[in-house]
Amino acid sequence: MHDERSRVLREIRRMGKSDERPAAPADGGELGATKSESDALAPIGGMRRRSFVALAAAAGAALVGIPAAHLFTAARKRPPLLGGGLPTPSEFKAMYSDEFWSAFKTKFAQTFETVTPDNAWKWARLQPDGDTWNWTDTDEIMAWAKETGLKVKVHAPFASGWSMPEWVRKLSHDDALSAMKRNIEAIGKRYGDRVWLWDAINEPFHWRKTGPLTIEDAAAAVSAIRGVSTAGVIVNEYNLIHRPRELARACEFAKGIGADGIGLQTHSEHRYTRDLLRNAFDYVATTGLDLHLSEIIRPGKTEEEQAGAYEDVIAAGWKHRAVKSMSFWHLSDCWCWKEFPGTGLLKADLSEKPAYKLVAALRQ
Repeated sequence: MHDERSRVLREIRRMGKSDERPAAPADGGELGATKSESDALAPIGGMRRRSFVALAAAAGAALVGIPAAHLFTAARKRPPLLGGGLPTPSEFKAMYSDEFWSAFKTKFAQTFETVTPDNAWKWARLQPDGDTWNWTDTDEIMAWAKETGLKVKVHAPFASGWSMPEWVRKLSHDDALSAMKRNIEAIGKRYGDRVWLWDAINEPFHWRKTGPLTIEDAAAAVSAIRGVSTAGVIVNEYNLIHRPRELARACEFAKGIGADGIGLQTHSEHRYTRDLLRNAFDYVATTGLDLHLSEIIRPGKTEEEQAGAYEDVIAAGWKHRAVKSMSFWHLSDCWCWKEFPGTGLLKADLSEKPAYKLVAALRQ
């Protein structure tokens, strides 16, 4: 038993470390875009999808001591927590009335159990200069969450691009690292155990060079969080579900820096079939990491097509034992990323779309 477990784990690690990339589809599309559901994942290390999933299941079964065939159908204590992405209050109120903001929040609290503010925790927004923290938005969110009972996720305190403050980009590496730790410590000391989860390391495989800090400093960010919070810490990334090598590498990275789990995003034009989603979730389950569906965005040419795309994610994730939470990033069309307009569960006036009815039914 021990020898078999070791062999399986060595093979999983080998796949995770491999830099070999699968061949692109003949039509030039994304990996898996033209495959049937049964063959949606590309070959990995010379193995077809079924072999990969079987190996992953065997590894998980060896680790937890239950038959592989029962690994992902074991009874769970409760369904995943339902959550949503929340606009930054000051940004939303700059575009809409206070009355509409109140109506938006009311609908949000009726629909979800967790809240992930989209930009409020990002370092450039929270600490515009080295001596000043702007707690206005985060204080408002925390007060509202306490009033409504919503669990709060701190999103992307360590991220690249515009999230990295301009003043940090001018520092030496050591000084920037100290500043990053101070920012995380300030968040932890201010909000303490009111934080449910830290969505701490944002999109590490898409890191853009915007200063002295790099993704190599992610472990230091996790360590800083551990010093001020007992909440879980996850790595948040996109374009992993249909790319098994990248998924394996991301899981290995998360474990290597001491994170508790991984957040899989679905903001993509890629068609995520139920089989494709389940295969990715099955793999994460074998790693021992918690799995959070962190930024669920599903486009569609019509409201019915969009509802079908959301339904696929729900069908794959709702009863999967590895999925701890599901966060629908756009509650309403009134607040969507410009790359994904019209992907809200509600129309811009907060009236319900078919996709919303699917999500709302999960709370009943």
